[in-house]
Amino acid sequence: MESIFRTKKEKGYLLEVLQEKEFDTSFVNSNLDDKGIPKGKIYALNSKLHFSPFKGYSIKELIEINFNYFTWLPHQIKNFQYHPEVIKYARTCLKKLEQIDKYSIGLTQTSLGKAINQVNAMISYENAINNSKNEYLILARKSKIDVKYYQTIVNTPLERLIRQSLLTNSNTIKNRRTRFETLCKLEIENKINSI
Repeated sequence: MESIFRTKKEKGYLLEVLQEKEFDTSFVNSNLDDKGIPKGKIYALNSKLHFSPFKGYSIKELIEINFNYFTWLPHQIKNFQYHPEVIKYARTCLKKLEQIDKYSIGLTQTSLGKAINQVNAMISYENAINNSKNEYLILARKSKIDVKYYQTIVNTPLERLIRQSLLTNSNTIKNRRTRFETLCKLEIENKINSI
């Protein structure tokens, strides 16, 4: 198995996800107006974005990495819609994000607590690589990571959600649910308008 540790300074904290993805045109369907012209794409969980800083990401990955951007898109792009399975998955992720947001980093008795603690340690290590020339500090931060355990969560939805929670400012966290509920209302309006 590959190492979970970065060894050099690199941009981004989700390097595996940020790599170039294959072009994929998957989506559920397009609504057509009376003249047969597409009204807009309905994105499924595995649909890829072909624009924005998240080009190449699936909608599922976008939810896990940047929930705020996920809720922002339909408000900014005309006829941009999500399939109901996307909203269902987003609601599940939102509940997990809210659970993570409320959890104390120092509590490690539960599996979620251990995961949060370990992702926080990895972020601390990555920050040391990016910002410190002190090799002892880098090694000290690296030593706090349980490699065997981290291999079980690396590149999983849980790791991505925890990273998102730990790296998001508190004002954004407070507004996350409100933006999601607004998105749900917008999706309902889009369905009504497409009938």
